[in-house]
Amino acid sequence: MFSAASHNTLCRSGNDIYMDRVMLTVIIIFILLTNGCSTFVTKNAEISQFGNAYSGVEYATLIWGTCTLKTLPFGIVLIPFAVVDITTSAVLDTLLLPIDLIKETPPNMIESGCAGGH
Repeated sequence: MFSAASHNTLCRSGNDIYMDRVMLTVIIIFILLTNGCSTFVTKNAEISQFGNAYSGVEYATLIWGTCTLKTLPFGIVLIPFAVVDITTSAVLDTLLLPIDLIKETPPNMIESGCAGGH
């Protein structure tokens, strides 16, 4: 026998299902757009770190570790973003590793972007 609660869960309206799909799509797009940001930051023209292997991972761990720890307890909300960024930066840095190994190693210009921290 079904209870009223299980009936409501099984018989969701089309609007609820649509909103769930919209939210899932927005979350997926957000994750895809923010993936590997640290690699993109370190490989840009201003502080180009081509030649410095895994500079995106280095930058991500520096930024996320420093910034997240400085904003505790609110920084806990940022931990999932840090995990995604560090993971995708590792993948992108691995894909760019052949270029980094060919290029001459530039001086390391990576520093923390947190307010008051280096």
